Amino acid sequence: MFTKHPIYVATTDVTKIQLAIASFNLEKFFDSYDFEMELETNITEGTLTDLFIIETLGHPDNKSKYYDKEVEFKNWTYSDLGVTLQFINGIVTSYIITN
Repeated sequence: MFTKHPIYVATTDVTKIQLAIASFNLEKFFDSYDFEMELETNITEGTLTDLFIIETLGHPDNKSKYYDKEVEFKNWTYSDLGVTLQFINGIVTSYIITN
């Protein structure tokens, strides 16, 4: 889900592609440890921007902002996913599982 690398399927049976797409349960993914692993990997790589998050997850249910010295921190909460993302300078730097 959160990757800068292209994903593709190499197969001689085109029906496997549709089966893989049909069998992927997005809700189950967001409620799994796999989602946390993707967050952690991409936080480490610094690849999750606020624009990317808006494009992939949509607008958050709640936003808050605070400052520490000259650094702006933003927290975005996605209630249905049970996660709050923290941004520094537009990049996700941490997360909290809220459910």
